[in-house]
Amino acid sequence: MSLLRQTWKLAAFILELASDVAGIWISFVVSHMVYEVLAPAAHRPFTDKISVYIAVTILTLAVFLLHDLYRKQKTILNIEETRLILKWLLITALMTFALLFLLEEVRREGI
Repeated sequence: MSLLRQTWKLAAFILELASDVAGIWISFVVSHMVYEVLAPAAHRPFTDKISVYIAVTILTLAVFLLHDLYRKQKTILNIEETRLILKWLLITALMTFALLFLLEEVRREGI
């Protein structure tokens, strides 16, 4: 395989990862804005949870990578990819909620 072709494949992969990270962070910003509208009295800056946002981003990308959602071959209708993405987003969300629950328990107990 030529060097140019490998470079383009790497660039496409990095662009795909970057678009996923952008989508994840846009969802964080939107959810924070909705939270500010629904509970203005409980104002907390976006940066208070930055470590959680970074952890969730890494966890989501790791799950996608480990379960081959960045594969080179795609189906024509992308039905299978959509099903897999929704499945692994749900699993990532459940893992995130479990992690947040454990971190809250650790913080509360002072362990």
